[in-house]
Amino acid sequence: MTIVLATQRRSARLLGPVLGLLLASSLVVTALHHHGESAPGHACAVCNVGHAPAVTTVTATGASALAPRAERVGAPRAELPPSPRIAAIAARAPPSPR
Repeated sequence: MTIVLATQRRSARLLGPVLGLLLASSLVVTALHHHGESAPGHACAVCNVGHAPAVTTVTATGASALAPRAERVGAPRAELPPSPRIAAIAARAPPSPR
């Protein structure tokens, strides 16, 4: 085993728990993070990293939504090529001797 490979394996054993602790702590910080009433539109680093919007969006009410239309749009039917018709189904058994 070379010195470089031994060093990489030793650092991987030490770095694994550190990265696991970093991942767990970032999940806890993101889950417990909230904005106060004084700054509802403040986009902070935790919100940016967590891909969470700082401002909540309000859904539109019935007045601005599109109303359904009574008319229908008919799509043209696709013309299919004529398919060959089978006149008779061939028997699977060999011909019988007479």
